[in-house]
Amino acid sequence: PPAERGTETDTLHQLVELTGGRMYQGSDVERAIGQALGDVRGRYQVGYEGAADGKYHKLRVACTRKGVKVDAAKGYFAEKK
Repeated sequence: PPAERGTETDTLHQLVELTGGRMYQGSDVERAIGQALGDVRGRYQVGYEGAADGKYHKLRVACTRKGVKVDAAKGYFAEKK
């Protein structure tokens, strides 16, 4: 990307933040695989149908159980119909 928009790494960090994912750099493959295998043990999916207004909507996903870490998207763009 052009310098005024940041580096490629900045872009990846932004994508990770928006999608609730993780980013691994270099040769940290063993750690990445270990975390991925741990993540699938507690995976779930929630569905929601909002207004088709073409706007960005923030999301907040929380859990009342102590010690639980929720990795979730920060929001979504609703398709305008």
